[in-house]
Amino acid sequence: MVITASSKTVGGFLASLPSVILIAEDDELLGPALERFLRARGYETHVVRSARAAIDFMLAHEVDVILLDIMMNGDGEMGGLDVAWQAKGKIPIIVFSGADKEEVIRAALRNALLGATYWFSKPLLEDDYSRLIQAIENARLPRFGRPK
Repeated sequence: MVITASSKTVGGFLASLPSVILIAEDDELLGPALERFLRARGYETHVVRSARAAIDFMLAHEVDVILLDIMMNGDGEMGGLDVAWQAKGKIPIIVFSGADKEEVIRAALRNALLGATYWFSKPLLEDDYSRLIQAIENARLPRFGRPK
């Protein structure tokens, strides 16, 4: 049995604890909306609006999943791709983007092996929210060999 930060054993069974989800989103409406939606469903969340803040949070806290605006505006030195590089292979990433060239960005993510497990286009539609919960649950499943 593999135990992750978001699970513990209770009476020999694996019991789920709230996942820590880092929401790295520079949109002043979407970040807080995602936070309210996820907290209402029992997830522990933290919202940051810059790449530097996301990386600092990842280095200081245990994070189970990152919801990342891949086209997050840089703060002069970093952007969403920098966050993905820092998380690569350590923390599952669910990507959001409002970019017009979605296929180009998807190909870049695959080629760069940034570890994005799911992709959502912005703006999010009503049915995207149920897909998001499924993506989070799938992303936080234990992965053998994934460093903590």
